[in-house]
Amino acid sequence: MELTRQSEIWGYHYDRFAHKKHSYVIQNRILADCIGIGAGSSRSKSRPIVGFNYGKDNGYQLLSYLTELALGFRRLPWCQDRNYRRGSYNDEKYIHEILKQLDPNTIEQLMREVKTIYEHTQAELSKVGLSKVKLVRHIAAKDNNYAQTIMGIRSCAELLGKNDIEFEMDILNSFSCEDGAYGHLSDVQIYHEFDASDVLYCSSLLHRGEKDRIFMESGEWVVINRSANGIVSLPTDSVTYDKTKWSDGLALESNKRKAQETLEERTPFHIRQEREFDMRYASLGKHPKWKRKLAEILLK
Repeated sequence: MELTRQSEIWGYHYDRFAHKKHSYVIQNRILADCIGIGAGSSRSKSRPIVGFNYGKDNGYQLLSYLTELALGFRRLPWCQDRNYRRGSYNDEKYIHEILKQLDPNTIEQLMREVKTIYEHTQAELSKVGLSKVKLVRHIAAKDNNYAQTIMGIRSCAELLGKNDIEFEMDILNSFSCEDGAYGHLSDVQIYHEFDASDVLYCSSLLHRGEKDRIFMESGEWVVINRSANGIVSLPTDSVTYDKTKWSDGLALESNKRKAQETLEERTPFHIRQEREFDMRYASLGKHPKWKRKLAEILLK
């Protein structure tokens, strides 16, 4: 697939002077921290947001929420983005500092600027005649087995001659137009042609304006998954991986019966429920007296 390269449309990413006229300058510091690196590895109470460009941390969580607000779509309550539940990102002392900044007026301003960024991106893509963009996403195999799940689904679908595969994808996903980017860390590659309307922003069309520094990776595109249940359906051939690097322990590449059983037993839906203890509040020493206990018994 011939990728849609930003450098061929707007010039080289690091030559900001050449294409600054195409770039939207982010106005709100909170939003800039969410999109860029933010605090990075130096998170503190004075700068609590770790940006999407550094990793899918609390900045990604807030940006995804704002994108849903701005563009008018929502995930079903049982199918929320997996990153909302990742406890390592939700250290209360940092979340508390973020919440103190998010009064109703600030949330409204942030939401409006996300919408402005999207509208700017769409206008610039339209100017150059792009209704589709061809991109690649590189996924490294980690402990959560997300990449391995996609490999297994791909193997089953290929053996059974299925044209499409389904799997979960986050609300916002970083794709590239540089085929070699992070190739040495990539275990699964997803090549796909997206509607331009699914692009929230890209590196050539967005910057902070702070000393004209770069805060996104060259050739980066951020693509929206509006699916209410989080599931995307892609052509089987759009997903690739190097079979020589992975064993086929369940014989999904050779045993049609096993491949069929795996697809029939598997569901692409990932249902996420709050645990009971997450719903509890502190009692602050308030416990029911006998009158309250008696009333509860009589009402049963």
